[in-house]
Amino acid sequence: MPNFPYFRLGPNDGSPCDTLGIDNVPVARFRYRQDTLNPLKVEFTDLSYFEPVEWLWDFGSTGSSGEKYPAYVFPTSDTYEVCLTVSNNNGEDTYCRTLNLGTDAKERSGEKIGITFFPNPAKEVVNIVLSEGYLPKKGIVVFYNIIGQVKLSQPVLAGWNSVRLDRFSPGIYFYEVKDGSERIGGGKLVVE
Repeated sequence: MPNFPYFRLGPNDGSPCDTLGIDNVPVARFRYRQDTLNPLKVEFTDLSYFEPVEWLWDFGSTGSSGEKYPAYVFPTSDTYEVCLTVSNNNGEDTYCRTLNLGTDAKERSGEKIGITFFPNPAKEVVNIVLSEGYLPKKGIVVFYNIIGQVKLSQPVLAGWNSVRLDRFSPGIYFYEVKDGSERIGGGKLVVE
């Protein structure tokens, strides 16, 4: 099986192999992770390639950072456009993503909160995926049995969440996904 460990290094500027004269302009990319204790704190990870040497993070009107891996605390639940600009001697590139912190931010932006819940029917694990860019302030999923008793309650974070179904016997359950006191989704789960 071929192995290409250097596939994102780009051209080696000034080398005899660089016969095309292509400049090594960086490409900006990043991912983020919401802090589990403070829902307004977001940790950013730089995923840029083609040898960037400078980073500039723009957190909208609330601030900026020159760090490669910043952790930023947003002042309130709102919609923020976060942009990363990376550069080197050959040029620069900017990549932006919209983050919605809390349900009020999602409603103000006019978007519906997307929740994907699968597999259904399930045996051992069920997955809950919140829509891209949505970071719940106090996300929680609650499972109820057929007579309305709470079977399980578990926090829900941004992105992909998994719930183990060890304590569930086969049957039909109902679930609710909430952010604080606001219900953002729900449905029926069949456990085999």
